[in-house]
Amino acid sequence: MERTCLEPPDLEWTGTTPRSRRFDDIYFQPDHGPEECRHVFLTGNTLPRRWQRPGPFTIAETGFGTGLNFLTTWARWRETAPPGAFLDYLSVEAFPLSRPDLDRALSAWPALAGLGRCLVAQWPPPEAGFHRLTLDQGRVRLTLLFGQVLTVLRELEARVDAWFLDGFAPARNPDMWSPEVCRAIARLTAPEGTFATYTVAGQVRRGLESVGFRCHKRAGSGPKREMLSGSMERAPAVSSAAPWLALPAAHRAVREALVIGAGLAGVWSAYALASRCWRVRVLDRHTEPAAGASGNAAAIYMPLLAADRSPTQRWHSGGFHLLGRSLGLLGETGRSDPTGVLALACDQRETLRFRQIAERGLWSEQTLRPVDPEQAAALAGIPVPHSGFHLPGAGWLDPVALCRDLLDRSARVEARFDCAVAGLDHDGDGWRALDAQGRALGHAPVVVLASGSEGGSALGMSWLPTTPLRGQMSGFAADAVGRGLRMPVCGPGYVVPPQDGLLWVGATFSRDNPDPAPTAEDHLRNRTTLSAFLPALGPCLAAPAIAGRAGFRASTPDRLPLLGPVVDHPDFLSAFADLGHGRRSSHYPHPRYRPGLFVCAGFGSRALVSAPLAAELLAAQIEGTALPVERGLREALMPQRFSVRTLRRGNETRP
Repeated sequence: MERTCLEPPDLEWTGTTPRSRRFDDIYFQPDHGPEECRHVFLTGNTLPRRWQRPGPFTIAETGFGTGLNFLTTWARWRETAPPGAFLDYLSVEAFPLSRPDLDRALSAWPALAGLGRCLVAQWPPPEAGFHRLTLDQGRVRLTLLFGQVLTVLRELEARVDAWFLDGFAPARNPDMWSPEVCRAIARLTAPEGTFATYTVAGQVRRGLESVGFRCHKRAGSGPKREMLSGSMERAPAVSSAAPWLALPAAHRAVREALVIGAGLAGVWSAYALASRCWRVRVLDRHTEPAAGASGNAAAIYMPLLAADRSPTQRWHSGGFHLLGRSLGLLGETGRSDPTGVLALACDQRETLRFRQIAERGLWSEQTLRPVDPEQAAALAGIPVPHSGFHLPGAGWLDPVALCRDLLDRSARVEARFDCAVAGLDHDGDGWRALDAQGRALGHAPVVVLASGSEGGSALGMSWLPTTPLRGQMSGFAADAVGRGLRMPVCGPGYVVPPQDGLLWVGATFSRDNPDPAPTAEDHLRNRTTLSAFLPALGPCLAAPAIAGRAGFRASTPDRLPLLGPVVDHPDFLSAFADLGHGRRSSHYPHPRYRPGLFVCAGFGSRALVSAPLAAELLAAQIEGTALPVERGLREALMPQRFSVRTLRRGNETRP
């Protein structure tokens, strides 16, 4: 079983200067670290001259270390980049520093202290995967690629303009400079992309030249007399291992979009595009935001506690961490409480599963900590009869207030309500959203369908396998014990601390009940479930529920959302009809997509946790910039994945 909680670096310190015992090398020159970065990496890549244009510029780095290169680059970017320019900075790190060690190392550079505090505040836990940080009001996107260099570069999807090759010395860390790594670097390099590195070792020069770079020795910095830089002359031919899941070309011309749906998926999508200087019109059939499945009075955010490194676990883990960082940037957003969540193991099966989660090293202590019943009770503020996990970074919030706040954050977002979109028509320049009478509600080259379980058939998306799931929450008057509840508690059901005198308890799931009104039967089910695993709240729940809400969430067969561009489905079935015959992938073309049409739906009951990451991924796909998740995970979310599975089984008929 793969462990995803990474080993800490083995450091020794001289004041604020760290040294790696593992690689017997320093992280930076203690007397002139920023000067060396500017000379080797910025001047070596002809920066900042090359980023003097609007739009994205992508830098990738092998070895984040203390973040000194990133902060030095960010500082220079702020001084010189023009309006409308964006920096995507991607950096690999196999042994991430702890937050206190990062803070200590960066304290050596007072001139970078302000930027360093922003970095430390968002520093992720040491868990393998991609971690995206948004800085400088969205102008800078830092994606930390935690894991072994070859593993993460193979999963990265980006077009890199400039490389900072800054691993420990080749003789001490040969894996960072292997031929396989050089090939991965070449695959990711944009036409006319460049690199710079402090090392002039022959194996490094030969490895880079073998994959198409022209290399030059130049004068070094400080005690290093020479350095190496170069540019890509002959980019390697890149073939997709799964062309049926390849992405379409980017949309960067007219930066306007329609988003259909003002629930969590829709408003986060609008927010992500607006932060990239897109003008966005949000259309929703209701009279206010989050009036559908996103409109509960309280919602818990926490990762999915899976015992394996599945796509579902990776997706919700990444979403949870990004949501936490996003809420930190947004500040006070409605009524929210990030003081933690308790997840209880209420039977023998769950106890075994929780033990497996703890033993397999899927989570760091920053994310998840085992607690016994006494510790759980002290945290919850009420008697708790079970052991489980405390998730200190989790919490609860008001999703309606969050949606309103996100819509109000940017002047580039216009929200129109009481606008039911009944159809879409492409006129050659873009999409027209039409109401039931054929009147235009908006026009844009890009459309994002984020209306959940509503309207899929009317918009030509009936081939997507979504199922509406009915869920009901129940509100009970809090007694003295209930008023003492300090944080959400989850088990077979869940309960949220009281607000306005109500304990919100949830939630039922039903596939075959179309009734939108709360029912007494489901109130009873919520009460019975919660009383069984938190008996201290039994007296509080004895009286009938005094409030309730039912909503319908769109769910998919694999419990992952539908996220990405929309194929021309009849053409897709024809082009890949023989997918189950075992032909090589090179036999197939890339899919034909409906131009500018994207979907962001099918979140089930976990839109709160994963909608921010979904929006970030969707915006990056639309613009053609570096993706914030691994390629395999992105492919697992593509809307046509279910058609691919059916075609491979040979059960789909050719139209």
